[in-house]
Amino acid sequence: MNSSPSPELVRPLSKRKRVMTLVPGPPIGLVICLSICLGLISTTFMVVGVSTDFWELSEFSINCIRKIKDINLNASILDKENGFYYLQKRDLTSTKLNVTFKEYTAFEHFGGIWRVCNKISDEFRTKYRKQIYVTDPIVEKCFEYITDYPKTRDKLDEKGKWLLRMQNSASSCTIVSLMCLLTALITGTFGILSRQVSACMVTGVMYIVASVFDCFGLIIMHTKMSYMRSNEKCFSLSPIGFNDLCNCRSISVSWSLPFGWLAFAMLIFAFVCWLYLSRQFRLEKAKAMI
Repeated sequence: MNSSPSPELVRPLSKRKRVMTLVPGPPIGLVICLSICLGLISTTFMVVGVSTDFWELSEFSINCIRKIKDINLNASILDKENGFYYLQKRDLTSTKLNVTFKEYTAFEHFGGIWRVCNKISDEFRTKYRKQIYVTDPIVEKCFEYITDYPKTRDKLDEKGKWLLRMQNSASSCTIVSLMCLLTALITGTFGILSRQVSACMVTGVMYIVASVFDCFGLIIMHTKMSYMRSNEKCFSLSPIGFNDLCNCRSISVSWSLPFGWLAFAMLIFAFVCWLYLSRQFRLEKAKAMI
């Protein structure tokens, strides 16, 4: 007796029914909690980094300053606590019979994205006001990069203006990153409450865009500090009178800047997690339609 093959077996492969298998993933509640936590943590790191003024630290070595030639140490002020150095250096054009000195000032600074500040206390500023206001156009407690730039633009040299342009670029990147985080907060809240796939995808995109501009701002800040470390050209927002004094300066990264890199890493994780959450919502809707 001849047995004929089943019609299902002889049917072309392209005509066979395709069965969609849904691979089980982690509980969707866990994914939601992880997405929210990563978003909040990255935003917190970002806010802490940009709201504090300890990205860069400029310091001077007193021992190095004392070794500079032609410095009148008796008339100079070397105050490490207030980060202020007033120097009288012999003028090279002066003669033995008529010795003249030039006045120079140097300040230790700490700064962030929005402003740079010095360590001078109000009492010290009142006591040595004459020496403090000798040459430096930026002598107030803090210099706001955005609001104070028009007031001192004509007093800055080309190196100071160039540093300010880099600083303004970093500030612009930071503003864009913060706007993306605010948008992600709104779209993420809407996406979770309404279980909208598109809203969760937009939230993930906002986090990755925020991370890109955060990275741009961090790279600009590192580049700026790298130029300030090159003592040959002596880049400084506050003009430093001569190279020997510039060689006594050190530029270091302070504790606020690592928060920016932590925010960058967490933003990438948040981007991946929110895209995975949008996939889970899409699969959840597909299961409901079966």
